[in-house]
Amino acid sequence: MMAVDCRSYPLTSSAAHSTLRSPTEGSASGFAGLVDTDDVPMFSPEKLRRCLGDVLSKDAYSTIYSLKGYPHLAAKEIRPDDPDQYSVDAAKLKLVALPNTSYPDVLSCGKIIKSRNTIFIIMDRRCGDLQQLITNYRETHKPIPKRLVLSLVRDLANCLIYLHDPINGVHGSLFPGVIFKPDNILFTENRRHIVLANFELCMGMSSWATKTGDPAYMAPETLLRGIITPASNIWSIGAIAYELATLRKPDFLGGREPEDVFVDGWRPDLSGITDGFIKSVLERIFVLDPERRPTARGLVRLLQMLNGPPDEQEAKDKALRNRCASLEAALNDANNKILSLEKELAAKSAGADIPKEQFGETSKTLEKVKEIWMKIGMGDAWNATDTADTTDTTDTVDAIDTTDETDNIEDTEEEHLEEDDSTDLMRAVDRNDVEAVKTLIPLQGGMQMKGCTHVDRWKICGGTALMRAAIHGHTELVGLLLEKEGGIRDNSGWTALIWAARTGHIDCLELLLEREGGMRDNNGGTALMATVGNGYSNCARSLLRKEICMQDNNGTTALMAAAGRGYTDCVKLLMKKESRMQDGNGWTALMCAAELGRTDCVKLLVELEGGMQRTDGMTALMWAAQNRHVDCVRLLVDKEAGMKEKTGWTALMFAMKIGSIDCVKLLVREKSLRDSTGGDALCMAKLWGCHEIVSLLSNEVLQRLECCC
Repeated sequence: MMAVDCRSYPLTSSAAHSTLRSPTEGSASGFAGLVDTDDVPMFSPEKLRRCLGDVLSKDAYSTIYSLKGYPHLAAKEIRPDDPDQYSVDAAKLKLVALPNTSYPDVLSCGKIIKSRNTIFIIMDRRCGDLQQLITNYRETHKPIPKRLVLSLVRDLANCLIYLHDPINGVHGSLFPGVIFKPDNILFTENRRHIVLANFELCMGMSSWATKTGDPAYMAPETLLRGIITPASNIWSIGAIAYELATLRKPDFLGGREPEDVFVDGWRPDLSGITDGFIKSVLERIFVLDPERRPTARGLVRLLQMLNGPPDEQEAKDKALRNRCASLEAALNDANNKILSLEKELAAKSAGADIPKEQFGETSKTLEKVKEIWMKIGMGDAWNATDTADTTDTTDTVDAIDTTDETDNIEDTEEEHLEEDDSTDLMRAVDRNDVEAVKTLIPLQGGMQMKGCTHVDRWKICGGTALMRAAIHGHTELVGLLLEKEGGIRDNSGWTALIWAARTGHIDCLELLLEREGGMRDNNGGTALMATVGNGYSNCARSLLRKEICMQDNNGTTALMAAAGRGYTDCVKLLMKKESRMQDGNGWTALMCAAELGRTDCVKLLVELEGGMQRTDGMTALMWAAQNRHVDCVRLLVDKEAGMKEKTGWTALMFAMKIGSIDCVKLLVREKSLRDSTGGDALCMAKLWGCHEIVSLLSNEVLQRLECCC
């Protein structure tokens, strides 16, 4: 039976209630019932001190007491390491955000009471945490199931996505000083679910965490410089994952000093990890450079590579192994047939009746088997088996993958398996054989592929001869095929006009414009969007009369596509008609340019779109500051300085969050603005230990900077 170690945790929001208890769980659940923050009685500092009971737990910076007369509550006393009034106010500022938490996996706290230089938080007394789970498995000498390990890590990463997102009610940036450990992660055994609780917060500028915390969960930058960033949180999650997988804490220091361990070339010792997938995830997390670690969102995507629970994946793996065995047999049989046919071919005299149909059918079978092997990730096995096939397609694949970031072709499983069924007409187009095309149009004009093929560097699925002519830029053939095939779409909804616009063939485009202008692909995209996304201003000019001011399914415009890519000639063509248009989330072309640092496009658009906000209140200036684009900040500051997003954050706060000194210097005029919790930029800089920015924002420096701004 699991031992119960009662602790206290911040009062949960009602949204979290459903995550802690299944519909069948009643009051007899192993976890105490929840207490709504509205039900917490009012305490004055004097009354609270009189109600303090037994000490439930104690650590280096806090003590948790029971409350006399309130058996379901506890009080956590926090003592900042810096006793001055500022440190107390700073700690309280951080905690103010917790009651507003709305994410189900992040518990909110209850009443916050300040008494002299101490802060009390009224807590809900609860039982069980992740450390207890690890201890129980360690005592039984049984490993934690892989499925549970991955589920817990994925839940933690999802919590971080919420906490790190600057547009949520709990500002991710209010928690850069959180260090995650198993004992501040509530674990609900029946639901295999975690909830973050009992945050350890860095309060003050002396980095108490690096002095009193457990180094096993601290990132190198925290141990070496006292810095705690979102990337440091990812390291903490990796340390927890290591402990879940091995039932022991990681000990990278081995009794040595951090500066002696974390040096160039350091690699983690993961010999204790037996599972290959978990080891590969940890190898990506445990890197010295914080910027090379995955983000929380990237970590979730990485964990989703298994595409389902581990038990289910094991079944899939077994099925794939069985399938590969049968495919290997088919492959060997096909190879034997080919060898036999090659011998027969060599023995035949010139002009003899060679069984070409049989030879071709076997080759097709072989290619189909190879394609299936490649799809299921057995390329290495194929290479080891099929020594006769020396065709190298790497360059083609790389070209397709990197030609265009906006490529909207999505390959279905059927398309991967479908062979190239190009018609003779299509092949004649590829050769630019005008006479053959004229002959074949009456016979094959209007036919559409069922499968996929590559035309030049482009992959096309469900294409026509007209589309291939447009991709090649064969203007005469486009004219010949237009009557029969104009208006047809491929599997992604692309027309021949969109293909001509995408590839920049202006002569083909002008022939197709009257017939296909204004048609959209499956995502609502147009030929104009496709051509400006690749910088073809001459094609864009021809398309304006048919497709200006159109938006795709997400609300994106051609101007946004051009600005995001930095094509100023296209921006100049579009901005008079499409400026101030917004997509479904409120993005503008100026914001797209500012986020990606397209300075020349920002310069063109700032007068037309400066001051506009997304639905969450974000501005172009905030995006530029958040991404360290100093030149863009300089262009935008006069138009957008002083604006706030929905939680009250300013561009200065975003610049300070990522440590961009140059952006902070340009934004000092926002120093007195406060967010919804009452914090200003200087206060936050002190909270996070940003010493250089604290110095920069101090009055004596500001006076000089403000004279220049």
